[in-house]
Amino acid sequence: MDTICLDDVKSIIKKNEGAHVSIFMPTHHRGGADQQDPIRLRNLLRTAEEKLSARGMRLAEARTMLKPSDNLITDNLFWRQQSDGLALFIDSNSYLYYRVPIILKEEVGVGDRYYIKPLVSLLSNCGWFYILALSQDEVRLLQCTNSGSVRINLKEIPRSKAEALRLETPDNRVQYPVPAPAGGSNLGRATAVQQGEGNRPNYTKRNILRFFDQVSKGVQKTLKEDTAPLVLAGVDYLHPIYRESNLYRNLLPEGIIGNPNGVSDKTLREQAWSIVKPYFERTQREAIADFNKLAGTGLTATGLTDVIPAAYHGRVRFLFITENIQQWGRFNIETDLVMIHKNPQNDDEDLIDLAAFQTLNHAGTIYVTESSQVPGGAPVSAILRF
Repeated sequence: MDTICLDDVKSIIKKNEGAHVSIFMPTHHRGGADQQDPIRLRNLLRTAEEKLSARGMRLAEARTMLKPSDNLITDNLFWRQQSDGLALFIDSNSYLYYRVPIILKEEVGVGDRYYIKPLVSLLSNCGWFYILALSQDEVRLLQCTNSGSVRINLKEIPRSKAEALRLETPDNRVQYPVPAPAGGSNLGRATAVQQGEGNRPNYTKRNILRFFDQVSKGVQKTLKEDTAPLVLAGVDYLHPIYRESNLYRNLLPEGIIGNPNGVSDKTLREQAWSIVKPYFERTQREAIADFNKLAGTGLTATGLTDVIPAAYHGRVRFLFITENIQQWGRFNIETDLVMIHKNPQNDDEDLIDLAAFQTLNHAGTIYVTESSQVPGGAPVSAILRF
């Protein structure tokens, strides 16, 4: 189990054969002491079983499909590692589960594709951001929203300089290679032993840079194609050294100054939000301004009847939607016609979820905003590629 990133989303939305179960639920930072969350998951899995059966799947087949998730119910370690929400995606061949730093409502979706709308606020261009808290003794990578955070498992990232360089420091001594003298050689590979911190030579910065090179490569490997902003937290002299090594394309120029050791994740998130919020607001303003500039040129779409076909055919570059609304209906892929119903009917789906799904499926960007700020005066609008 880990946090969800754009690569995970791309993998999820590409699965489009057979029945797909999407489960969302809130979780608690209680170290497994409260049994409320396991009970909630058991009930949601039972609901998923009923919905699969209603779709015509044999009960035994439905239970087999959901069985791997049953193991989570009694996994105490699993429940001790939770954040604010949990998302599960299950089909006949696999099941995936993710901690997310947003509070999710209980929801079960069963259909021919995964349901992603509960995560749209997180997946939007102004949804999440990252904090890299760095010292020579500790590394933390956090995925955050304005209301929550979750620690990312450091599988690819060293946890400290000592781990990165594999140095042994008995009795507060560190061995450094001695460079060859000018015009000479150092065939014996001699080393100098420095006592304490005060006598360390200039190799310290070089070793920090080597450490940060590994951290940067690990961050890039972990976040992959993600573009969410990254905020660096650390003492002032470490910032320029890390920026020399940085490979992540959206490391923000402003960071958090100060030793992050002992600072809570919540405090770091609040400090980083003051940096990230203006960035998000500016990005969204620019996208809305682009919509208004392009209105009337054929490169915008307003309302589900125009947006859904455009999203299906990969034309949506930026999608603007209102959070926490549903619109039931159907999309006919042969005629490009959208049928909207006031109340859900058989075979209906949430058309706003469909618009978001198809936008992400074609590498578009989503902006989730208040209804009054969606350009075009409709709950859904878009800027088109062509």
